[in-house]
This record gives sequence, structure tokens and C-alpha cells, in this order.
Amino acid sequence: MRYLPLVWAGLLHRPLNPILTFFSMMFATALPDLMLEMGEILPLTKEVVVAIKSIGGLGFLLITFLTCHAVGQSLRARKWEFALLRALGFPIALLVGLLFAEVAAACLAGGAAGLMLAQIIFRLVFRLVTLAIPQGPLLLPQLILVDTAASILVAFASTALPAFRFNRLNLAATLASGPL
Repeated sequence: MRYLPLVWAGLLHRPLNPILTFFSMMFATALPDLMLEMGEILPLTKEVVVAIKSIGGLGFLLITFLTCHAVGQSLRARKWEFALLRALGFPIALLVGLLFAEVAAACLAGGAAGLMLAQIIFRLVFRLVTLAIPQGPLLLPQLILVDTAASILVAFASTALPAFRFNRLNLAATLASGPL
């Protein structure tokens, strides 16, 4: 909890990157979730379910590339700050953990928002198609688990390469260049 201000400062330093990550994760989770929820009330063939899962997987792969680029761009912009924290004695693992926390916060929030968006759209379509009010929550438990795991996996994958580059950062040269 004592490092939460550092995570917050990182999120506010370049607010466009976490916002883009949030919205991209939201739409990447909402589309396949909505299709799989619709598959619960509509008869779908095995090929359609495989196509839905493939589209969802490709969406997450594209989101991973987008998030990796945003994290790399954020790290390049904040290279001096990270070098200063490293020179002050912060371990590399802690700094990578802070970077991961920034990305994971946006990914998990976007995944949760996508799940809620899919649920709202599903309830509206269910109401329009059947003219009945769905009873109880219709969220599939496996969707919650898959979306959470996928959000964490996207955050981990998009943090790995920038963290590797950060590990090889020349502290003296970076600090000598000064803040940008």
C-alpha cells in the first residue's frame, strides 16, 4: 500500500495509455462474452463456438500488442524516473512490479467493464427477443474466470518485454541525460 502513490503517479503521467488499455480490454472481453452468453439461449453449432473462441483469442492477442506498445512508450517516456528510483536503491523487481500493477489495473478494470457491458447488452437483447425479464444473474462463472485470467495474462505479457529492456538500462547515461 505504501507504493500506491507511485502506481497512481504512473497512471496519471500519461493518462492516454491506461485509458486506451481500459477501452481496448473492455471491447476485447465484451464481444466474445456476449457471443458465448447468446450461445446459452440460442442453439449454436460446434463450428460457431470455435469461431467465437478464435475471434476472442485474436482480440486478446491484438490487445496484448497494443498494450505492449503503450507500456513500452510509457517506459521510454519515464526512463529517467525509473533510473532515478533505481539509483535511490529501489530493487528492479519492485519497479517491474509497480509497472505491472499499473498495467494490470487498467486491464482488470477493462475486463470487468467488458463483462458488465456484455451482461447489459445480453439482458437487453434477451428482453427484446423473448419479451420476458431474465431471472437472476446470467453471468457464466467460466466467463469471469477466463476474463480475469486473460486480463492478467495480457498485463503480464505486455510488461515482460519492457521490463527486460528496463533491466538493461544504463543508469549513469540515463541520469546524465536528465528528465525529458
